[in-house]
Amino acid sequence: MHLAYKAENAVDLDTGAITAAEIDHADQADSATLEDTLTFAVGQIAEIAGEPLCQEVVADKGDLKNETLPVISNIGTGLRTYIPEPLAVNIYYSTDGGQTVKIAYSFGRNPHFQEKGTEPAAFLGDRGNPVLCRHIHAVVFNPAERAFYACTGDINRGHGNECHWLRGEYDARADKWDWQVLVSVNSNSRYKSGGICFVDGQLYWAADANGPKLPNEKYDRGIFRCAPAELADSKKHTLLFNAEFEMANMIIEDGVILAGHCAPASTYKTGIAISPDLGKTWAQYDLAELGPRSPVRFHPKNSDGWFRVDLRKGWIERAEVLFIKPKP
Repeated sequence: MHLAYKAENAVDLDTGAITAAEIDHADQADSATLEDTLTFAVGQIAEIAGEPLCQEVVADKGDLKNETLPVISNIGTGLRTYIPEPLAVNIYYSTDGGQTVKIAYSFGRNPHFQEKGTEPAAFLGDRGNPVLCRHIHAVVFNPAERAFYACTGDINRGHGNECHWLRGEYDARADKWDWQVLVSVNSNSRYKSGGICFVDGQLYWAADANGPKLPNEKYDRGIFRCAPAELADSKKHTLLFNAEFEMANMIIEDGVILAGHCAPASTYKTGIAISPDLGKTWAQYDLAELGPRSPVRFHPKNSDGWFRVDLRKGWIERAEVLFIKPKP
């Protein structure tokens, strides 16, 4: 027996009420019908309630194709999604404050990071893009150039380098992006990095180089500065500070540089590096009483002059929030 049609329901998880009861052709996968079902459900609820109430959607991973996620997120006034599905590594953008989200750049298909058992033909990512990565470290806008810079990680696992720097320009009238790959290297490089900042026309970043190296080889780490146009030429970089440990997160504001140690790779428990004069002088502190903590996100100063620093136990698990205020 072969079914010609199938039923697909959308249900309000708070009340159990059926908000959509669609009948679709049985040869259509759930991933092909999810968008229409959700659109109908969201519209029904808005019509009855007189206002858009839907905020979140929960679905099984079999309901989703990677390219469908941005579309689902934009249904109605925007939906937060809870769908346990691996996604391709993309750079996303929005031109309306997050109401709609689109893909600015899609990386290639990395065979090492796919759902187990997936056939190569169904791998996530851009089939025609040879630029692979595990994840994105940072995307930052340089107002002087009106361009975005992105850096990625991590280690070459036999399918190509994963540490890249890209530069992208956005054409608002055409709604199109132009991306250039500036650098592609393996993990023991200053280009394996994060904490990108632009100050007075100069590019600053923190490097967390790691991975395989020769016995007499040193890790290419530190906090660096150069002109954006000279990023690909390491001979034109200025090493501002070398903590000798991985540092991948940093902020610069009002001439103050704050950077943090990656706890699993440092002899410091909770390592903080600070420069009050844009890299001319430095001090390091170990907040050992907190235990092994990695500062992973630095927020701009609040109205009282305090930087907020989000900490992680080791590197992943959420921990305390730290506030730092430079002395006059």
